[in-house]
Amino acid sequence: MKTILIPTDFSPENAIQFAAILARKMGSAVHFLNIIEPLGGDSISISGGESDAGMDNLFMLKLIERNQKEVNKRANRSDFMEIETKG
Repeated sequence: MKTILIPTDFSPENAIQFAAILARKMGSAVHFLNIIEPLGGDSISISGGESDAGMDNLFMLKLIERNQKEVNKRANRSDFMEIETKG
């Protein structure tokens, strides 16, 4: 097993500890995955103005940045010392 994929929504996860143990035993890399669904036609706009698209884009960029920090925090846990991780 070369790679272990850990999908995460940032809820508390026991799978992270298990993945670290398994990766260490198997010599595997660990990749973390978080999916962000883009705002679509089902989203509700409060202001209804022309600038909504710009605000939506800004919101998505900030959400991506925040989630990347959370993924990195998990990938840099002490459980994963000496294990290749990717977020």
